Amino acid sequence: STLVLQVFREGAVSSAWKQDGVGGNAVLVTGATGFLGAATVCRLLSLDRAVRIYALIRDPARWPALASRLPCARVVPVIGDVRRPGLGLDLAEERTMARRVGRVVHLAADNTFSHSLAETRATNVTGTEYLLDAVRRWPGLRQFAYVSTAFVAGRRTGWIPERDNGPDAGWDNPYEQSKYEAERVVRDSAVPWIILRPSTIVCDGVSGAVTQVNAIHVALRMLYAGAVRALPGDPCTTLDVVPVDYVAEGIARRAAELEALAERVDRLGRELEQRERTVAAASEQLAAVHALRSEAAEAARVIEQQSAQLAAARAAADAEAAR
Repeated sequence: STLVLQVFREGAVSSAWKQDGVGGNAVLVTGATGFLGAATVCRLLSLDRAVRIYALIRDPARWPALASRLPCARVVPVIGDVRRPGLGLDLAEERTMARRVGRVVHLAADNTFSHSLAETRATNVTGTEYLLDAVRRWPGLRQFAYVSTAFVAGRRTGWIPERDNGPDAGWDNPYEQSKYEAERVVRDSAVPWIILRPSTIVCDGVSGAVTQVNAIHVALRMLYAGAVRALPGDPCTTLDVVPVDYVAEGIARRAAELEALAERVDRLGRELEQRERTVAAASEQLAAVHALRSEAAEAARVIEQQSAQLAAARAAADAEAAR
């Protein structure tokens, strides 16, 4: 089962963040108090012992439950809301994060299938726009990881390439449509981005423990209670489900892998610039050699011409003397 897929905008990596101390090791995580958000924060902390995380918290009452599981010296709660312009941050908080944040993991989402399209768009689309508008001005931003869903494909069937497959097939609910629209917002942005598409999360880990109930569990309960006698389906069809620790691991590691790739691209870019300068210098030297050769050839031609004229003059003088 593979659920974390990614799209990376090529050519978006810049070395500017390494200059003048701009761009720190900090990560801004939205939706940090959610089921997947909390697991992702924990995994980011365990993968990088030096990372500092700014957790955007819309409901302060939910912070203590997350804080009890975390090394609080490395996680800074920031009260804010992606549904508000500027994320609802005060100027001092925004300036601090602008200096220190190098990566963003955008997990905040309205994933209630029964909400209207307008309701889901308010968080999933407009919220993504507000977040991008805020962070695009941060000089050290080098990665924006948007956590979407595998179901942006909607009602499309068959082999589905990992790309923007368009809206023609339609969607089964407003959540899928809003996440698709948010992906387009991310793709059209001017920030270095990746898109991660997890499938349906059904449990905490390999133990199978369930701490958040979703549509899969409701359907199973209905079957167990006899409220539904059967579900239509094809026995050859695979139902793809994953535990939250698998998805959190994928998000944290893919972000880190792209970070390493960005550094490698940056290093190779510098090496290429150095080699281009070396080649340019060699080309100048070669051009100078060609110029000297041309001058020497011209001098030889002139000497040969003058020698021929001298020989002709001598021959004429000898002929005159013989008379």
